[in-house]
Amino acid sequence: MIPSGGVSQNPGTTHITAEELKTHLTRYRLGYAKRGVPTSPAIAAKKRPTLKGWQDLATTDPRRIHGEHNSTELPPFDGVLTPTGRRYGKRGRWVLDVDSPKDLDRLEHALGVELKGISSEVLSPKHDLEGRFQIHFSWPEDGERIPPSVGKQVGDGFGGLDVRGEGSLAMLPPSAGYRFGNDLPTVEAPAELVEWARSRKRKRSASRRTSSPRGARGPRRAAEGKRIPEDVRNVSLFGIGLDLKDQGLSDDEVLEELLGINEGRCDPPLDAGEVEKTARSACRPQYRRKKKIPREAFRIIRTLENRWWSTAWRKVGGKTEASIVRALLTLAKRHGELIPAGVRVSISVRDLALMAGVSFVTVSKATKRLREKGWLRKDDGMRNGTEAGAFVLLARQRFNTRTPPPQEECMSVKRTSRPRVSSLTTRHYRWRGLVNKSRERTLCALEAFGPQTASELAGRLGWSRARDFRLRHLDHLEELGLVVSDDAGVYRVAEDYGTAQDRVLRTPYSVNDGPEASEEERRELDRGRYERQREAYYRQRVCEEAPPEAEPAGEIRELEPVQDPEPIRSEAEVFEIMRAFFGREAA
Repeated sequence: MIPSGGVSQNPGTTHITAEELKTHLTRYRLGYAKRGVPTSPAIAAKKRPTLKGWQDLATTDPRRIHGEHNSTELPPFDGVLTPTGRRYGKRGRWVLDVDSPKDLDRLEHALGVELKGISSEVLSPKHDLEGRFQIHFSWPEDGERIPPSVGKQVGDGFGGLDVRGEGSLAMLPPSAGYRFGNDLPTVEAPAELVEWARSRKRKRSASRRTSSPRGARGPRRAAEGKRIPEDVRNVSLFGIGLDLKDQGLSDDEVLEELLGINEGRCDPPLDAGEVEKTARSACRPQYRRKKKIPREAFRIIRTLENRWWSTAWRKVGGKTEASIVRALLTLAKRHGELIPAGVRVSISVRDLALMAGVSFVTVSKATKRLREKGWLRKDDGMRNGTEAGAFVLLARQRFNTRTPPPQEECMSVKRTSRPRVSSLTTRHYRWRGLVNKSRERTLCALEAFGPQTASELAGRLGWSRARDFRLRHLDHLEELGLVVSDDAGVYRVAEDYGTAQDRVLRTPYSVNDGPEASEEERRELDRGRYERQREAYYRQRVCEEAPPEAEPAGEIRELEPVQDPEPIRSEAEVFEIMRAFFGREAA
């Protein structure tokens, strides 16, 4: 049974204040929490969560619920939602959303099972007029995924039936207009209904894929397209999510498509939770791709790419800055926003650190140096609450009084022949890894400019002695299988360059006799640490419950009066007190 929280479902017909409504919702949420149903505040009319990241922030913790109740930073809300999926609650839940009772009757006849009155039901605001309601089911014991689906977009003859499956949500009482339809417990659905819910999504994907006018560029690309390597999985899925959203797909459909693309093209696939976070980010209203990136933005990116090749990037700090700028240029080409100062890229410092293969502290220091050199600036003007900030790649190089003189030219090629930095497939490696940042730039030059001799490559990268460059860079990269050479001494990237990079990233190594771990494992450890830091920041910023004020016990008249000390009236008394304190006679 879906719990009611021990209070009336509807506050009544009389007008109540916003604070009374908030208290009413909180009581319900505490009732749900006692029964293991995670909830999150929502706007009932729009079926929209109030919290960003609600799928991870839905909770059964009473402290979190009280914290959200007392928070002054949350916008007003009048509803309660619960996420659907196999990882929520004791067993998880999924919901059959009935918009047309006639379609439900036809489905019962087609499957040969009874669906009404077998599990807990929630009546929607339009139940009295159109008969709409929800049937809640516990997740099947096999644990297999049930994808979300919208009946009108499936085209299987049941347009009035929607499935709230993995990654979706369901509104619960006492949200405005929602009420309980019965007192039955939430049970597992019949096997026939589960099979129907799973098969209709696969059926729809196949039909849409064959009839899509866009071909390989259409919304159904799970089994098509090139392999997505490990270090660009999140960025690639984010860009695909933007395209799918701007083609008119709902948030649930974008998530379902990205999960299929993750399984079919990502090597290795991301966790389902990570894909859900990427889908939620792509569906945020501030990220749009309805219009292509303006031509002026591409001109700015191209100018910055030419400048990237011509900069020497000296020493350790310079190589780190080069890797960070390259990551930002890649993001700018995918979902940059043209503003008067340049191209704005929305990304947090921690996500940029993961993408560039450096630490959070290193990114913070390097971006300060890049700002002084006129490459970029921070832009947190549109930041709100726990949202990530942004960087602006400046269209014109600006210097301040502390900026050193511009570095000398490095890549001795014509300006129009320099390849695009944002199109490079070379990964971002850690400094203490098997490749490091210095050799990473060597790989970039080899991939961009094609086969070269050691002397030519050393000249491009600013090395004065080709022999030292070959011993320190090329020989080591050849041992790792990333670079090959012929009898004429010409070096080129390996034919299986992407596979070779994956192999290197998965090869364990140790630092200063420490434990062995691969770059991929170290990146996942950093990702987990950053998620914990974000969660701690969120709790401190939004959900931290204020300590209750201690209330006095008893009444004032019950307190015993305390007499004031007698005042000292003479110097003789002061003298006696001092003599007793010091233990000797005063002169």
